[in-house]
Amino acid sequence: MTSGDDKAVKRWDSVTLAEKKVYPKQSDWPQALAISPDNRRIAVGRHDGSLGIYDSASGMLLREPIKAAWNPTPVAMPTSSEIPGVKLGDRSRKPRKTGGVTLTGVSLGSISPVGMVRGNKVRLTLAGGNISDAIGVYFDDNNITGTIVAPPDPNRGIVRVDAVIGPNTSAGIHNVFVQAPRGTTNRITFAVGAWPEITQKEPNDTLETAQDVQFPCTVVGALDSPGDVDSYRVQAKAGQEIVFEIVAQPIRSRNPARPHYFRSARQADR
Repeated sequence: MTSGDDKAVKRWDSVTLAEKKVYPKQSDWPQALAISPDNRRIAVGRHDGSLGIYDSASGMLLREPIKAAWNPTPVAMPTSSEIPGVKLGDRSRKPRKTGGVTLTGVSLGSISPVGMVRGNKVRLTLAGGNISDAIGVYFDDNNITGTIVAPPDPNRGIVRVDAVIGPNTSAGIHNVFVQAPRGTTNRITFAVGAWPEITQKEPNDTLETAQDVQFPCTVVGALDSPGDVDSYRVQAKAGQEIVFEIVAQPIRSRNPARPHYFRSARQADR
């Protein structure tokens, strides 16, 4: 499968490289293609933020789950070099315009909170660029739904979403992206847990001031400064197997957090 800025999508024979199918011309540059596991459906993502699903054999458009974020109006290009205010052959640098940027993309940079428990409702704050007027928010799990909070935030880089994390949401790392009039953002990650969340309480920098936690749970902590240490105390029995999982880099943390060491109560008494 290939696509190009001529808005064409084509299928080719992988052995002979012969053209086998030309699909309907797209509404804008098709920048992403995906084929279903059974090879019966083709998803085409376009520059205008829209998504079309096609039958791979017939090329018929089956549905368009995401509509175009905007409808660009073609601009007539000059047909000669007689451009008002510019002399033929004049290549001198012109003063920079003081007006705003005419075309700026949209982006997502962070989400808060970065973790939540399934079966709950939570207000998410998404931060990025040109997303305050977002028209849609999408998650990678159908059990997660979101409603954009109105009115739009005065900060153009902020959009708030009331999300419902359904009880059947799979625990683990998930993705979210936003559709706005200027286009569709990148995806960012967040975590969904199945256990109660416990927020760290300072001071817990030493083993003597370690915070008590009870299994099973998700501990939400943060290393606030270089060299910071967070300590936690758990109850365990001899021969009991306990699994600790640290989720940091999958949710965009730059800190490669890891367990430092463990000490038993018996050792502490010594």
